[in-house]
Amino acid sequence: MIRVILRGVAYVLFSLIMAEAVLRLFFPVSDAQFQEFVPHLGLRMAPNQTGRYVVGPFGEIDTKYRINASGWNSIHQYTADNPENVLRVAVIGDSYILGLHIDVDKGYPIALEKLLKEDQACSRFDDILVYPFGTGGASMAKDLALLRYAAHDYPADVYVINLSKGDPSASLKSDASKSEPSFKPDGQGGYIEVEPRYAPPPRIKLIMPSALARYVFFNLNIRTPNAFGERLGLVKPETPALGLPANSASPSIKATPPLVELILSEYQAAIQPDSHLVVIMDTDRQAIIKGQPISPDIDYETELVRSNADRLDIPFIPLKDVFAQDFEQNHRAFQFQINDHWNEYGATLVAKTAAEWIASKVCSSLKP
Repeated sequence: MIRVILRGVAYVLFSLIMAEAVLRLFFPVSDAQFQEFVPHLGLRMAPNQTGRYVVGPFGEIDTKYRINASGWNSIHQYTADNPENVLRVAVIGDSYILGLHIDVDKGYPIALEKLLKEDQACSRFDDILVYPFGTGGASMAKDLALLRYAAHDYPADVYVINLSKGDPSASLKSDASKSEPSFKPDGQGGYIEVEPRYAPPPRIKLIMPSALARYVFFNLNIRTPNAFGERLGLVKPETPALGLPANSASPSIKATPPLVELILSEYQAAIQPDSHLVVIMDTDRQAIIKGQPISPDIDYETELVRSNADRLDIPFIPLKDVFAQDFEQNHRAFQFQINDHWNEYGATLVAKTAAEWIASKVCSSLKP
């Protein structure tokens, strides 16, 4: 019996060693990205990291990232002071703004920066800098914390809030991680903010020297028993309830007009009186590519944000028509096949949309 056990252990160890060797020699394997907890902000990338980000078993996404000394994926080192005659733009949002899926020097923030520098309306500035503040899975509530952080530590002339589908509902405490900012009902028809509570980032440093561990954790995105069960077909992935009329919300939509209005009003309160704010909201790009109608849930949340932004006089740009018109003309995909993050083409298209608004609404009004 002991021999059988020892033989089994030896076989497992040999298999692991062989898998490690094969992955190191023949497969693109992601480097590890580490996070840290910041009070009032929640989790974000730990500062001073550079490396290779790989998604997919065969490196379907393979990019370079650079987390600066402030903890943000950017080619710039951030400075608190904003020099005279420099236009500074802060872009805020989730993993699309974090931008690991595109090389750090080719993503949305850099595309926006280049487009603004090329625009004649903004040519009177000595320099234009775009600072991204992005964290994976950020909700509207997390965006508020990021906005307050950016406005306090790195004041900008323009703040661009980038929302993804589901961000309003993800702001509620029941749908938010305890380590992230959120809101909860106050029992009187309103909402109150909930501070993020400290939660240690995943303890992965000890196993990250292993290519096999990084391949499973990052390339294959298997980080929980549920994720492992889904890959084996033993666990069905959760899907939101859809299919209700466009003027009503399905059970997956928990955001309400008072919640969205409150968060948007806090966006306004967070920035400097002489700065500018615009909210951009993504859509279901896959539905556009397939020629299918946009989910009623997504249309409902988009209208929820639009109507409250209009009420508060906050510029709002929905990307539904932007993507639909571009696809009709160019028939190019905006996202990766392996996941729905913007590819370089999609990121550039969003950057063009933001650049056009900034050039026309901001550059002409700011005094250098």
